[in-house]
Amino acid sequence: KEPADERKSVVTLIEEVPRPAPCADVGLINDLVWAQYDKEIKDWGPNPSGSSYVYGRDVLERFLRGHRMDFFCCSITSVSSGYAEPFPGLGVLTSGTETNSSDFSSLAAVLHVREDESREPELFEPWGEAMGSRLARQVEDLLEQVGTALVKRAL
Repeated sequence: KEPADERKSVVTLIEEVPRPAPCADVGLINDLVWAQYDKEIKDWGPNPSGSSYVYGRDVLERFLRGHRMDFFCCSITSVSSGYAEPFPGLGVLTSGTETNSSDFSSLAAVLHVREDESREPELFEPWGEAMGSRLARQVEDLLEQVGTALVKRAL
């Protein structure tokens, strides 16, 4: 369904979450942390990890249109090349590395959003096992900040 004018927007609900907030087994915070896209499904489906849900391209299209956004960034999926566009043309970018793994060979990416709203990922080579988990945490923190900035800009 398209968001109704009288309902709170998803962005407003996110902004109203008290911080710090524990991640329960179900609910908004759980979905924000663990929901992920699935290129093979339409609509919603169970998440194979057992937490939250997976969603398809149609769900993202409705969300972006309903919230007047043209871009979506997520970082839950491990991407060894640093970033990927799972739904070409939809403005969805995924970037993330496996932080609970001993394999630190994945590239990292930072997304630069220019004044003209063009987007360009910058890739970083792995630093090896000693720096791998620290770099992954820094990239995740930066992506969270970039995502928050994009949501606020869309408002």
